[in-house]
Amino acid sequence: MLHHLDLPDALSELRRVRRPRGVAVFTEPLAHNPLLRLGRRLTPAARTPDEPSLTVADWRLYAEIFPAFEQHEVEFLSVPLMPLDSVLPRRCQRRFAARVARWDDRLLARFPGLTRFARITFLVLRQS
Repeated sequence: MLHHLDLPDALSELRRVRRPRGVAVFTEPLAHNPLLRLGRRLTPAARTPDEPSLTVADWRLYAEIFPAFEQHEVEFLSVPLMPLDSVLPRRCQRRFAARVARWDDRLLARFPGLTRFARITFLVLRQS
């Protein structure tokens, strides 16, 4: 939802209304994966102009407003493997998705520079 809003204003307001020691958690799309960027270009009608995906620069803004900001990226390998899901039997899809998620976790933990190319980021916003 945050990617639909004016980020500086929305984050400042969120900080203002958040309870002491409160935490806000969001799931947001990331902008850096080349396959996803291509997909977004090929399907412009699937999105509105006010929903840009988040970038590394946005992470810096989150950290400025929420000093204890955390992020966790998921779905790196799932991007190129998504088409396989449509051809797998339904009974295999969940098991395949779980295996890919484990591969993702291992790969992104071992090579943190790849996190910006994941599909999704979980944002945990807290001040301290």
